[in-house]
Amino acid sequence: MINILLIFILINLINVNQFQIDFLQQNNFSSFIIEYELPTKNSGIAGLTTDDEGNVWFVEVNASKLGVFFVSNNTFKEFEFKIENTNPSYIAFVALSQIEYDKKKNKIWFTWSYSDVIISFDLLTKKFEYYFLPTKGSGVFDILVDGDVIWFTELFGNKIGKLIPEKNEIIEFEHPSKYAGPAILTKDSKGILWYTLAYGRKIAYFNPENIKSSDDIKEVIPSTYTLISPVGIDVYNDILWIADHGTGAFLSYTPFNNTWEYYIVYNRNKTITSSCCLVNDIKVDKEGNIWFITHLGNTVGKLDKITKTITEYVIPTKSSNSLWLAVGKRGEVWFTEFSGNKIGKVVAKPDEELKINTLKINKNTIR
Repeated sequence: MINILLIFILINLINVNQFQIDFLQQNNFSSFIIEYELPTKNSGIAGLTTDDEGNVWFVEVNASKLGVFFVSNNTFKEFEFKIENTNPSYIAFVALSQIEYDKKKNKIWFTWSYSDVIISFDLLTKKFEYYFLPTKGSGVFDILVDGDVIWFTELFGNKIGKLIPEKNEIIEFEHPSKYAGPAILTKDSKGILWYTLAYGRKIAYFNPENIKSSDDIKEVIPSTYTLISPVGIDVYNDILWIADHGTGAFLSYTPFNNTWEYYIVYNRNKTITSSCCLVNDIKVDKEGNIWFITHLGNTVGKLDKITKTITEYVIPTKSSNSLWLAVGKRGEVWFTEFSGNKIGKVVAKPDEELKINTLKINKNTIR
């Protein structure tokens, strides 16, 4: 918890006002975002993902439910699971459950840090299976399906782990730096797994084919920028995109030539005193556009890598506590509203984006 407090102290020390960025955002209740209210009140929606049919799956940490939104008829369905919560609530609300669709097995996998468990849900049989971690209070966080292996992070356990469901076997690897906070995972085209270190201010990587111990995990530190609390990460054309939740920025990193680029998003939300918008999650769509979500800024944003333009869409629900993103196979962008108790979808088309204010990247916004 000390690390978490330090992060928020550091946030208040950052002077983002030095960046003179002039842009506006569209008014609330615009036609650019559609929201859908969840059937369970105060559900505590966490991570979300999409399946092969475009349906949106999500975890409800306050309700112990797995939910799905069917895009064909705009309806919800929830599946309740019974499990004893053995960890303090702060663990679950920092290591919010993440989720992924397993096309090969036709299953949904998600983490449940309340009980140090990874859970699968069979879409055919509608049955849950539970895989308990050996580390107590692990803060099991993100999950990544890699063939027949499920990789996961432990935010408080400071470990990377793999689950082999067919053998009911779990193997954990201690991260080489103490109190680093392994967070979100991604996989590049060469099969290398990368993950953010929310407390360690770095990113890390390893080869899943030959990892034997912590010695096989390597760290990378930005050369020209200090990360505060990196959380979301994604990869496109072997360029990594990182959301720095401790500031109002996101970064790109090209491992091939060790090149970093830094993008800042200035918070214009007048209801929030902090100038930091807290970029929490980041995803790349099939066209290579970079999507990000701001925790305090209450916006979903897009960086067009061709035009070097950032466009932001204000979420209609004020103080929605927007946290996580998912990009469907058809390119649709979905997001969660923890406090708003909703999921949302960006419905703006490229020609419509020209009707709202955008921000051209310039020397003040990219480094």
